[in-house]
This record gives sequence, structure tokens and C-alpha cells, in this order.
Amino acid sequence: MAKKKTQPPPQPNDQHPVQSMLHALVLLGVNPADLELGWEPDKHTHVSIAVPSMRFGICLDGDKAEKLEEDKWIIKHIRYSDVEAFSRVFQALDAVRIANSYVKADKALKTTSEPEEWLWEEMVNQNINPLPDRNHVFRREDGTELTTPDFTWEEYRIAFFMDGAYWHSVKDDKELLRDIAESKDLEKHIIDTRRDKVQKDGRIRSELASMGWLILSCTDEDLQEEGGIRRVVGQIRSAIEREAALKAELKQRLAEMQNK
Repeated sequence: MAKKKTQPPPQPNDQHPVQSMLHALVLLGVNPADLELGWEPDKHTHVSIAVPSMRFGICLDGDKAEKLEEDKWIIKHIRYSDVEAFSRVFQALDAVRIANSYVKADKALKTTSEPEEWLWEEMVNQNINPLPDRNHVFRREDGTELTTPDFTWEEYRIAFFMDGAYWHSVKDDKELLRDIAESKDLEKHIIDTRRDKVQKDGRIRSELASMGWLILSCTDEDLQEEGGIRRVVGQIRSAIEREAALKAELKQRLAEMQNK
């Protein structure tokens, strides 16, 4: 059966003026996990955008932050009309930034899926640095090809797989339909095909793990949950930061050993 066209998962409205402010803060280096939208720590306080870890807030028309200001928070008051004007400029500039990320991408990029593109755009929006290689080919010692993950960070030895991408390829769909048409047992054939795919993926990822790579993955369903895309990209960010910290620590220890 042909796969139905998927729709983007439910996410906060990226065209909303306040959302533009959130994107700008992330691009300036604020961790998305630290941002609170419509923050209400008590019934007397409402802050449109808050960063509790920094004791910082942005208030729009109608917000209440007197208690926070008394508690020495840094509160910036902005008129909503100014946010709307900023949002129009920001969205135009951000469209250029996203387009530039595609221009710099590998021209020989493998076939991708819609969910993979959702993740890529969110990584660009969240200013993930570095962005991943989307065409990194792993080979075994004998030179045979092992796999090409959906996203690869070679510097940090992180490989990311979109589970289910096998079913997104038009080529694979056509082959599957042909095989099903020739099969005498439709249900068994589908079950066996899926099982073989899962087993193959498991063997490949085990090989990568044995080579010292960190393996991350998600499913289409993970992305279609509310906030799913941001959550998965947040996990990617955490993995990169953790591996970067370990790498820096190892480098420091080696330098200390050499100086002894």
C-alpha cells in the first residue's frame, strides 16, 4: 500500500512574533531548555519570555513582574507592536540563514524523508553547531560499505538514524509493492520484510557502537508528538555538549601528562 503523505507534526506557531524572539535568543546562545514561554511562577506573576536560570525576563503588554523586579530580576518591558515589527524583519533574515544552510549542503546528498527535513530545519533554528554531515559513508576494514546514517557528527563520533526511513523512499516503496504482488502470503511477507530490516539495522548499529560511536535514533511517531521535534533536537544538543566536554577533558589530561 502506498504511504500516505505525512503532515508536519503539531508545533508552536513558528510565525508568531513571540516565537521569533525565542529563535533570536537561541541564535544568541541561550539554551532552549532554559527558556520559558508564558511563565507563571505564581498567580501574581506572568512573564511572556523568562530565563529563570539567568533571572531574566521579557515582559509584553499586560504582563506582571513586580515581584520579580523586587527580587532583583532583570526585566525588559517591550511593546507588542515593537515585537511584531521585529518579527517581520527577523523572519526575512532567518529565511536567508536557512536557505544558506541548504546551499552549503552536499550536492550529492542521499534521498531524504520529510521527518528528516523537519529535524534538519529545527537543528538550524536551534543553532546546533556544528551541523551534521548528511552523507557520511561508513566502511568496514575490508572497504565494503556499512551504512550512511541520516546525520553524522564525525568530530564527536555521533551517528543519528531515523527509524522508518526505509518506508519513505519512493524506490523502496515500488520494490516493496512489486514484492508484495508476487507474494502468496501478503501478511507473512510484510512481517518478514520488517523483521529483516530491523535485524539488519540492529547489526549495523552494533558494529558502529563497537567502533566507539554513540548511536542516537528516533521514529516518525516521536516527531509527531507535540513538541517532539524540539525534544529530539534537544537530545542531540545534549549529546554533542556531553561528547565535547569529554573530548576537552581528555585533551586536558593528555596535556597534563605531557607536562609532567
